[in-house]
Amino acid sequence: MKDTVEQLRARCDDLSAREQIYAVSWKKDSDVRQQMALEVNSMQVILDQKNEEIRRLRQRQSELETKVPITIVVDCLTVRSSFFRSTTLHKHVADVLLTARALYFGKHS
Repeated sequence: MKDTVEQLRARCDDLSAREQIYAVSWKKDSDVRQQMALEVNSMQVILDQKNEEIRRLRQRQSELETKVPITIVVDCLTVRSSFFRSTTLHKHVADVLLTARALYFGKHS
């Protein structure tokens, strides 16, 4: 019986030591998981900021793509209208120019 008690005490000591090892390991894992969660949240914030920046840049690009062709048309019509001042097309070109300017400045003023 004495041997059995000694064996059970040894087993109990072994289990207590294992419990301590598992507790330390669990604490480390918990700390690592918490740190990883913080890093993931930080990366999500950065990703959201970059997505918002991309959205704004695409919107700006779209605005510029709309604005540039109209500006070119207005500039071309301004140059061409000077060539047609002495012809009957002058009135037509002037009307187109006025319409283009009205559309451009009406949208973008």
